[in-house]
Amino acid sequence: MPYRIEDLKSLFAFLDREGFRASQRLPLVASRQWWLSGEIESLRRFRQGRPNLHEVAVPAWYWAVHHKHNRFLFERLTLGRADESWNRPEAVEILFDRAIPSDWKLDLSSIERASPLWTVVARFDRYILRSHPAVGGEHFVYFGDDTLFLMEQSRRLLAELVQEGGESVRCLDLCCGGGGVGLSLPPFEGDLQGLDLNPAAVALAHSAARAQGLSHYHYECTDILQGIKGEYDLIFGNPPTLDPKLTGQDVFYATGSLDVLNSILETCLAALSPRGRAAMTVFSAVRDGRDETLEVIKEVIGERRGLTYTVRREFALREGLKLRHALLILKPSRNRSQEVVALSKPGWRLPGLNWRRPR
Repeated sequence: MPYRIEDLKSLFAFLDREGFRASQRLPLVASRQWWLSGEIESLRRFRQGRPNLHEVAVPAWYWAVHHKHNRFLFERLTLGRADESWNRPEAVEILFDRAIPSDWKLDLSSIERASPLWTVVARFDRYILRSHPAVGGEHFVYFGDDTLFLMEQSRRLLAELVQEGGESVRCLDLCCGGGGVGLSLPPFEGDLQGLDLNPAAVALAHSAARAQGLSHYHYECTDILQGIKGEYDLIFGNPPTLDPKLTGQDVFYATGSLDVLNSILETCLAALSPRGRAAMTVFSAVRDGRDETLEVIKEVIGERRGLTYTVRREFALREGLKLRHALLILKPSRNRSQEVVALSKPGWRLPGLNWRRPR
Protein backbone atom coordinates (compact mmCIF):
# COMPACT_ATOMS: atom_id res chain seq x y z
CA MET A 1 0.00 0.00 0.00
CA PRO A 2 1.19 3.60 -0.51
CA TYR A 3 2.58 5.35 2.55
CA ARG A 4 1.40 8.86 3.30
CA ILE A 5 4.04 11.58 3.35
CA GLU A 6 2.71 12.72 6.73
CA ASP A 7 3.38 9.28 8.16
CA LEU A 8 6.91 9.26 6.78
CA LYS A 9 7.71 12.70 8.10
CA SER A 10 6.59 11.68 11.57
CA LEU A 11 8.72 8.55 11.32
CA PHE A 12 11.77 10.51 10.20
CA ALA A 13 11.29 12.73 13.24
CA PHE A 14 12.19 9.72 15.37
CA LEU A 15 15.73 10.04 14.05
CA ASP A 16 16.50 13.13 16.12
CA ARG A 17 16.75 13.46 19.87
CA GLU A 18 13.61 15.54 20.35
CA GLY A 19 11.50 13.17 18.31
CA PHE A 20 12.95 10.29 20.27
CA ARG A 21 11.95 11.83 23.60
CA ALA A 22 8.47 12.77 22.46
CA SER A 23 7.68 9.36 20.98
CA GLN A 24 9.48 7.14 23.53
CA ARG A 25 10.49 4.87 20.66
CA LEU A 26 13.85 3.66 19.51
CA PRO A 27 15.17 5.54 16.46
CA LEU A 28 14.80 3.14 13.55
CA VAL A 29 18.06 3.82 11.77
CA ALA A 30 21.04 1.62 11.02
CA SER A 31 24.31 1.72 9.16
CA ARG A 32 23.31 -1.47 7.43
CA GLN A 33 25.32 -4.61 6.66
CA TRP A 34 23.78 -7.94 5.67
CA TRP A 35 24.61 -11.17 7.50
CA LEU A 36 22.55 -14.34 7.19
CA SER A 37 23.12 -15.25 10.84
CA GLY A 38 22.15 -11.73 11.87
CA GLU A 39 19.03 -11.85 9.73
CA ILE A 40 17.96 -15.07 11.45
CA GLU A 41 18.58 -13.51 14.86
CA SER A 42 16.69 -10.42 13.73
CA LEU A 43 13.67 -12.47 12.71
CA ARG A 44 13.75 -14.49 15.94
CA ARG A 45 13.73 -11.34 18.07
CA PHE A 46 10.99 -9.83 15.93
CA ARG A 47 8.71 -12.84 16.45
CA GLN A 48 9.32 -12.64 20.19
CA GLY A 49 8.34 -8.97 20.18
CA ARG A 50 11.77 -7.96 21.48
CA PRO A 51 13.92 -4.95 20.54
CA ASN A 52 15.65 -5.66 17.28
CA LEU A 53 19.36 -4.92 17.49
CA HIS A 54 19.85 -5.78 13.85
CA GLU A 55 17.54 -3.02 12.68
CA VAL A 56 17.75 -0.34 15.34
CA ALA A 57 20.43 2.13 16.33
CA VAL A 58 20.18 1.61 20.07
CA PRO A 59 20.97 4.58 22.34
CA ALA A 60 23.75 4.37 24.89
CA TRP A 61 21.55 3.75 27.93
CA TYR A 62 20.38 0.44 26.38
CA TRP A 63 23.79 -1.17 26.84
CA ALA A 64 23.76 -0.59 30.58
CA VAL A 65 20.54 -2.58 30.77
CA HIS A 66 21.31 -5.31 28.28
CA HIS A 67 25.03 -5.93 28.81
CA LYS A 68 28.10 -5.74 26.61
CA HIS A 69 27.35 -8.85 24.56
CA ASN A 70 24.48 -7.09 22.79
CA ARG A 71 26.70 -4.14 21.97
CA PHE A 72 29.31 -6.47 20.49
CA LEU A 73 26.63 -8.16 18.40
CA PHE A 74 25.21 -4.86 17.24
CA GLU A 75 28.61 -3.46 16.23
CA ARG A 76 29.34 -6.59 14.22
CA LEU A 77 26.04 -6.23 12.40
CA THR A 78 26.19 -2.53 11.66
CA LEU A 79 29.64 -0.97 11.54
CA GLY A 80 30.97 -2.42 8.30
CA ARG A 81 33.59 -4.97 7.37
CA ALA A 82 37.33 -4.65 7.56
CA ASP A 83 37.85 -4.95 3.81
CA GLU A 84 35.61 -1.99 2.97
CA SER A 85 36.49 1.68 3.12
CA TRP A 86 34.27 2.72 6.02
CA ASN A 87 34.86 5.41 8.57
CA ARG A 88 34.20 3.49 11.76
CA PRO A 89 34.45 6.47 14.15
CA GLU A 90 31.94 8.34 11.99
CA ALA A 91 29.61 5.35 12.06
CA VAL A 92 29.84 5.16 15.84
CA GLU A 93 29.06 8.86 16.09
CA ILE A 94 26.02 8.48 13.84
CA LEU A 95 24.72 5.54 15.82
CA PHE A 96 25.36 6.68 19.36
CA ASP A 97 24.99 10.45 19.14
CA ARG A 98 21.31 9.81 19.83
CA ALA A 99 22.00 8.69 23.39
CA ILE A 100 19.54 9.88 26.02
CA PRO A 101 20.92 11.54 29.19
CA SER A 102 21.17 9.09 32.08
CA ASP A 103 18.86 11.17 34.28
CA TRP A 104 16.02 10.92 31.77
CA LYS A 105 13.74 8.01 32.66
CA LEU A 106 12.24 5.91 29.90
CA ASP A 107 9.60 3.21 30.19
CA LEU A 108 11.45 0.20 28.74
CA SER A 109 8.27 -1.87 28.70
CA SER A 110 6.97 0.14 25.74
CA ILE A 111 10.13 -0.68 23.78
CA GLU A 112 9.91 -4.38 24.62
CA ARG A 113 6.63 -4.47 22.73
CA ALA A 114 8.01 -2.72 19.64
CA SER A 115 7.55 -4.78 16.46
CA PRO A 116 8.46 -2.71 13.38
CA LEU A 117 7.20 -4.09 10.08
CA TRP A 118 9.43 -1.81 8.08
CA THR A 119 12.48 0.22 8.93
CA VAL A 120 14.38 3.33 7.93
CA VAL A 121 18.00 3.12 6.87
CA ALA A 122 20.13 6.28 6.97
CA ARG A 123 22.72 6.35 4.21
CA PHE A 124 24.56 9.30 2.64
CA ASP A 125 22.32 11.84 4.41
CA ARG A 126 19.17 10.31 2.96
CA TYR A 127 16.50 8.04 4.42
CA ILE A 128 15.55 4.79 2.68
CA LEU A 129 12.68 2.50 3.60
CA ARG A 130 12.77 -1.29 3.62
CA SER A 131 10.51 -3.97 5.02
CA HIS A 132 11.47 -6.21 7.87
CA PRO A 133 12.45 -9.82 6.98
CA ALA A 134 9.23 -10.99 8.63
CA VAL A 135 7.25 -9.28 5.88
CA GLY A 136 7.11 -11.78 3.05
CA GLY A 137 5.48 -12.21 -0.32
CA GLU A 138 4.77 -9.25 -2.55
CA HIS A 139 5.38 -6.75 0.26
CA PHE A 140 8.99 -7.82 0.82
CA VAL A 141 11.31 -4.88 0.06
CA TYR A 142 14.91 -5.60 0.85
CA PHE A 143 18.43 -4.47 0.18
CA GLY A 144 21.70 -5.68 1.61
CA ASP A 145 25.45 -5.47 1.41
CA ASP A 146 25.63 -5.72 -2.39
CA THR A 147 23.28 -2.74 -2.76
CA LEU A 148 25.32 -0.62 -0.36
CA PHE A 149 28.38 -1.17 -2.55
CA LEU A 150 26.34 -0.28 -5.64
CA MET A 151 25.33 2.98 -3.92
CA GLU A 152 28.96 3.98 -3.50
CA GLN A 153 29.86 3.17 -7.11
CA SER A 154 26.80 4.92 -8.55
CA ARG A 155 27.67 8.04 -6.59
CA ARG A 156 31.18 7.90 -8.04
CA LEU A 157 29.91 7.59 -11.62
CA LEU A 158 27.48 10.47 -11.10
CA ALA A 159 30.36 12.62 -9.82
CA GLU A 160 32.29 11.86 -13.02
CA LEU A 161 29.34 12.99 -15.15
CA VAL A 162 28.86 16.17 -13.13
CA GLN A 163 32.58 16.95 -13.33
CA GLU A 164 32.44 16.72 -17.12
CA GLY A 165 29.93 19.58 -16.98
CA GLY A 166 27.42 20.56 -19.61
CA GLU A 167 23.93 19.17 -19.69
CA SER A 168 21.84 17.73 -16.89
CA VAL A 169 22.05 14.05 -15.98
CA ARG A 170 19.26 11.57 -16.67
CA CYS A 171 19.38 8.53 -14.36
CA LEU A 172 17.69 5.13 -14.54
CA ASP A 173 17.31 2.89 -11.47
CA LEU A 174 16.68 -0.66 -12.74
CA CYS A 175 14.92 -3.06 -10.36
CA CYS A 176 14.83 -0.10 -7.99
CA GLY A 177 13.16 -1.89 -5.08
CA GLY A 178 12.68 0.67 -2.33
CA GLY A 179 14.78 3.15 -4.32
CA GLY A 180 17.87 2.83 -2.13
CA VAL A 181 20.54 3.44 -4.76
CA GLY A 182 18.82 6.40 -6.35
CA LEU A 183 17.98 7.94 -2.99
CA SER A 184 21.64 7.68 -1.97
CA LEU A 185 22.78 9.93 -4.84
CA PRO A 186 23.88 13.48 -3.97
CA PRO A 187 21.80 16.37 -5.33
CA PHE A 188 22.14 16.74 -9.11
CA GLU A 189 20.60 18.60 -12.04
CA GLY A 190 18.38 16.27 -14.01
CA ASP A 191 15.88 13.54 -13.23
CA LEU A 192 15.66 9.92 -12.14
CA GLN A 193 13.37 7.15 -13.36
CA GLY A 194 12.95 4.05 -11.17
CA LEU A 195 11.43 0.79 -12.44
CA ASP A 196 10.37 -2.33 -10.55
CA LEU A 197 7.75 -5.09 -10.75
CA ASN A 198 7.07 -5.02 -6.99
CA PRO A 199 4.20 -2.58 -6.26
CA ALA A 200 5.06 -2.38 -2.56
CA ALA A 201 8.65 -1.49 -3.40
CA VAL A 202 7.60 1.21 -5.85
CA ALA A 203 5.23 2.68 -3.23
CA LEU A 204 8.05 2.83 -0.68
CA ALA A 205 10.45 4.44 -3.15
CA HIS A 206 7.88 7.01 -4.26
CA SER A 207 6.92 7.91 -0.69
CA ALA A 208 10.53 8.21 0.50
CA ALA A 209 11.44 10.45 -2.43
CA ARG A 210 8.44 12.73 -1.92
CA ALA A 211 8.99 12.98 1.83
CA GLN A 212 12.51 14.26 1.14
CA GLY A 213 11.50 16.77 -1.51
CA LEU A 214 12.90 14.87 -4.50
CA SER A 215 10.26 15.92 -7.01
CA HIS A 216 12.51 15.01 -9.94
CA TYR A 217 12.41 11.32 -8.91
CA HIS A 218 9.73 9.26 -10.67
CA TYR A 219 8.89 5.58 -10.09
CA GLU A 220 6.85 3.16 -12.15
CA CYS A 221 5.64 -0.37 -11.48
CA THR A 222 6.50 -2.17 -14.70
CA ASP A 223 8.70 -4.73 -16.39
CA ILE A 224 12.10 -3.05 -16.60
CA LEU A 225 12.55 -4.14 -20.21
CA GLN A 226 9.26 -2.46 -21.17
CA GLY A 227 9.57 0.71 -19.08
CA ILE A 228 12.82 2.14 -20.48
CA LYS A 229 12.12 5.21 -22.60
CA GLY A 230 14.72 7.42 -24.26
CA GLU A 231 18.41 7.84 -23.43
CA TYR A 232 20.05 7.83 -20.01
CA ASP A 233 23.42 9.11 -18.82
CA LEU A 234 23.60 6.87 -15.76
CA ILE A 235 22.01 3.45 -15.38
CA PHE A 236 22.38 1.40 -12.22
CA GLY A 237 20.68 -1.62 -10.76
CA ASN A 238 20.78 -4.93 -8.98
CA PRO A 239 18.95 -7.10 -11.52
CA PRO A 240 17.94 -10.73 -10.97
CA THR A 241 20.79 -12.68 -12.57
CA LEU A 242 21.33 -15.55 -10.12
CA ASP A 243 19.82 -18.91 -11.07
CA PRO A 244 17.93 -20.33 -8.04
CA LYS A 245 19.13 -23.81 -9.03
CA LEU A 246 22.59 -22.75 -7.97
CA THR A 247 21.83 -23.33 -4.29
CA GLY A 248 18.21 -24.41 -4.19
CA GLN A 249 17.16 -21.15 -2.55
CA ASP A 250 17.06 -17.44 -3.25
CA VAL A 251 20.43 -16.66 -1.72
CA PHE A 252 20.23 -12.90 -1.92
CA TYR A 253 16.49 -12.46 -2.46
CA ALA A 254 16.95 -11.97 -6.22
CA THR A 255 16.84 -14.77 -8.75
CA GLY A 256 16.88 -14.93 -12.51
CA SER A 257 19.08 -16.42 -15.20
CA LEU A 258 21.77 -15.61 -17.73
CA ASP A 259 19.01 -15.04 -20.29
CA VAL A 260 17.68 -12.24 -18.09
CA LEU A 261 21.15 -10.68 -17.89
CA ASN A 262 21.52 -10.92 -21.67
CA SER A 263 18.26 -9.01 -22.23
CA ILE A 264 19.10 -6.38 -19.61
CA LEU A 265 22.54 -5.73 -21.10
CA GLU A 266 21.13 -5.33 -24.61
CA THR A 267 18.47 -2.94 -23.33
CA CYS A 268 20.99 -0.87 -21.36
CA LEU A 269 23.40 -0.64 -24.28
CA ALA A 270 20.60 0.70 -26.46
CA ALA A 271 19.48 3.21 -23.80
CA LEU A 272 22.87 4.63 -22.77
CA SER A 273 23.86 8.03 -24.14
CA PRO A 274 27.33 8.30 -25.73
CA ARG A 275 28.75 9.74 -22.50
CA GLY A 276 26.68 7.37 -20.36
CA ARG A 277 27.85 4.96 -17.69
CA ALA A 278 26.19 1.94 -16.12
CA ALA A 279 26.78 0.02 -12.88
CA MET A 280 25.21 -3.34 -12.14
CA THR A 281 25.57 -5.89 -9.40
CA VAL A 282 26.22 -9.35 -10.82
CA PHE A 283 26.02 -12.76 -9.14
CA SER A 284 27.50 -15.66 -11.06
CA ALA A 285 28.34 -19.33 -10.78
CA VAL A 286 32.05 -20.10 -11.06
CA ARG A 287 32.55 -23.75 -11.98
CA ASP A 288 36.13 -24.99 -11.89
CA GLY A 289 37.41 -21.45 -12.33
CA ARG A 290 35.09 -20.58 -15.24
CA ASP A 291 32.86 -17.53 -14.72
CA GLU A 292 29.82 -18.20 -16.90
CA THR A 293 28.33 -14.75 -16.37
CA LEU A 294 31.50 -12.92 -17.38
CA GLU A 295 31.58 -14.92 -20.61
CA VAL A 296 28.02 -13.82 -21.42
CA ILE A 297 28.83 -10.19 -20.60
CA LYS A 298 31.84 -10.10 -22.90
CA GLU A 299 29.91 -11.76 -25.71
CA VAL A 300 26.98 -9.33 -25.47
CA ILE A 301 29.02 -6.13 -25.13
CA GLY A 302 31.68 -7.02 -27.67
CA GLU A 303 33.40 -3.89 -28.96
CA ARG A 304 30.49 -1.53 -28.31
CA ARG A 305 31.72 -0.24 -24.94
CA GLY A 306 34.49 -0.73 -22.46
CA LEU A 307 33.85 -2.49 -19.17
CA THR A 308 35.29 -3.09 -15.74
CA TYR A 309 34.31 -6.31 -13.98
CA THR A 310 35.34 -6.20 -10.32
CA VAL A 311 35.11 -9.39 -8.28
CA ARG A 312 34.04 -8.43 -4.78
CA ARG A 313 33.08 -11.63 -2.96
CA GLU A 314 33.41 -15.35 -3.50
CA PHE A 315 31.43 -17.90 -1.52
CA ALA A 316 32.47 -21.56 -1.67
CA LEU A 317 29.34 -23.69 -2.12
CA ARG A 318 30.86 -27.08 -2.79
CA GLU A 319 33.90 -28.61 -4.45
CA GLY A 320 34.57 -26.86 -7.75
CA LEU A 321 31.65 -24.43 -7.40
CA LYS A 322 31.64 -20.87 -6.07
CA LEU A 323 29.09 -18.10 -5.93
CA ARG A 324 30.72 -14.88 -7.10
CA HIS A 325 29.53 -11.36 -6.40
CA ALA A 326 30.92 -8.80 -8.84
CA LEU A 327 30.24 -5.28 -10.04
CA LEU A 328 29.97 -4.51 -13.74
CA ILE A 329 30.76 -0.98 -14.93
CA LEU A 330 30.00 0.02 -18.53
CA LYS A 331 32.13 2.93 -19.71
CA PRO A 332 31.37 5.81 -22.10
CA SER A 333 31.30 4.80 -25.76
CA ARG A 334 34.66 6.50 -26.42
CA ASN A 335 36.36 4.08 -24.02
CA ARG A 336 36.52 0.49 -25.33
CA SER A 337 38.98 -0.96 -22.80
CA GLN A 338 38.02 -4.08 -20.85
CA GLU A 339 39.35 -4.89 -17.39
CA VAL A 340 38.73 -7.74 -14.97
CA VAL A 341 39.73 -7.01 -11.36
CA ALA A 342 40.32 -10.21 -9.40
CA LEU A 343 39.25 -10.79 -5.80
CA SER A 344 41.83 -9.08 -3.61
CA LYS A 345 41.01 -10.91 -0.39
CA PRO A 346 40.10 -14.57 -0.95
CA GLY A 347 38.48 -16.68 1.71
CA TRP A 348 34.93 -15.35 1.98
CA ARG A 349 32.22 -17.93 2.46
CA LEU A 350 28.48 -17.70 2.36
CA PRO A 351 27.48 -15.67 5.47
CA GLY A 352 26.35 -17.90 8.29
CA LEU A 353 27.85 -21.08 6.80
CA ASN A 354 31.23 -21.62 8.44
CA TRP A 355 32.08 -18.02 7.66
CA ARG A 356 35.62 -16.97 8.55
CA ARG A 357 37.24 -13.60 7.98
CA PRO A 358 40.47 -13.86 5.94
CA ARG A 359 43.67 -12.93 7.71
